[in-house]
Amino acid sequence: MSVLYTFDADLDTVLQAASNEDLDPLVEFIQQAQISENLTSSPEFKRFFPDHQRYVHIISHDLRAFGGHAVANLFRRGRGPNYRAVVCDVAKHFKLQFDEEAPLPAIERQLLAHVMKELYGQMTDEQKQLFVSEVQQYQASDTDAQDQKQNFSPIVSTESRDVVVKAIEQANFEALSPKVLTLLSAVVNNTMARVWGTGALITKLGDSLEQSISKLQSIINLPLNWLKQMFNALCELGGPSYRVIVPCVIHIAMLRIKQSSNLLAYQQPSNAPQLSKDIAPEEQQVKAKEDLQAQEDQHS
Repeated sequence: MSVLYTFDADLDTVLQAASNEDLDPLVEFIQQAQISENLTSSPEFKRFFPDHQRYVHIISHDLRAFGGHAVANLFRRGRGPNYRAVVCDVAKHFKLQFDEEAPLPAIERQLLAHVMKELYGQMTDEQKQLFVSEVQQYQASDTDAQDQKQNFSPIVSTESRDVVVKAIEQANFEALSPKVLTLLSAVVNNTMARVWGTGALITKLGDSLEQSISKLQSIINLPLNWLKQMFNALCELGGPSYRVIVPCVIHIAMLRIKQSSNLLAYQQPSNAPQLSKDIAPEEQQVKAKEDLQAQEDQHS
């Protein structure tokens, strides 16, 4: 039976840009669902699993269906609400004060910041100090994370520390650099994975960030029971579908940040044409275009 799929730009652009590793947790959450789903019974899933990119449209359909209420979905002919409505509904269950007309990434960041604030509030003073010390070294959006870790001084910048602490305590990530935003969203996401009993969710962020994520996870081990109680209470309030949609919304929010950060951190490919320093800038541009055209002709 085919699903009644409709494209959702807020959700599908993220899913279609995700790797199979990034999609793994979403598939696992859907498989664990105690409510009706279409993914595992679909011909595409049976034929192509675990190549999740071959059936992202079904993943999208199921996630939106989980986010809707059963009666309302009947009037939508089984399609579920749009993804923005799903995220806003989850945010309301977290009792967030937010602008429903704001861009969806801003609402997602607010949701991540809210969870991070609650988690941070449960830490001891020592844990907070260790946590901020690890995070603040990335508070420099134009500096490569690996280089910064190597050159980081023990006398840390008071300004960068204050920015990180303020962002967490006020649940407002707007002032954070892309790398810090990626790091904190990954920490929230990994904590969610542990609460729901799934595996590691972060891939291909670079050795530096991945090592920091592991270190931060070890720092916040103690508040896990509190976090589990909070999420369990939330899911009971929202019904069984929320055991799927809440961690999925958090994971997709992290993926959106990760993909945006990857675009910002784009570097020239190693096989790109290297230009001589002896050539004038105008001639460099012409030569670069000619070399790129030659590469395209070779592959055509």
